[in-house]
Amino acid sequence: MYKKYCYVNVNLHSQYKVGSTGVLKQLDWSDDLMDNASLYNELHMNATKDFSSDPVKKAIDERTRAFENAMANADAAGVADCYTEDGEFMAPNGPAVKGKNAIEKTIAEYIDQGFTQYKATTTIVYGDEGVVGVQTEYNLSQEGGKNKDFGKSIQLWKEEKGTWKIFRDCFNSNLPEQPQ
Repeated sequence: MYKKYCYVNVNLHSQYKVGSTGVLKQLDWSDDLMDNASLYNELHMNATKDFSSDPVKKAIDERTRAFENAMANADAAGVADCYTEDGEFMAPNGPAVKGKNAIEKTIAEYIDQGFTQYKATTTIVYGDEGVVGVQTEYNLSQEGGKNKDFGKSIQLWKEEKGTWKIFRDCFNSNLPEQPQ
């Protein structure tokens, strides 16, 4: 029987990828499977679930609580431990801070200014088993709620030595820009 072939490239934002070794897999089917419903079924029967974000989201939520607790305890080293060795902290109005040691120094400056109250809520987790993107909403303030800031962030997380850690962290405030 004559076989037809179709190459399918699945978008990275898709919940499924075709094939267990990459996003591109050669599929074949006989002439009688050419209608759209059959193509849909063939693709989904040959698809493997890309990855379940549930355990990763749980691990990220736990690590985020560790970040919050370290901030509350004025523990810059504990916060920095939530980042990979090659992590980057990208705050508004300045260059990226690169590397865990530099991140620790920057976080220590925030803590020295009294910013120890931090709360983040993960709203979306997407990606694959290599790197996971996390969209969050955050609240940051000094003790007693002074100088409160709130905003949103995009973080990229990856596993380092069996623990999910922040690889890239970029955030900005929802507050209007202050006149200089």
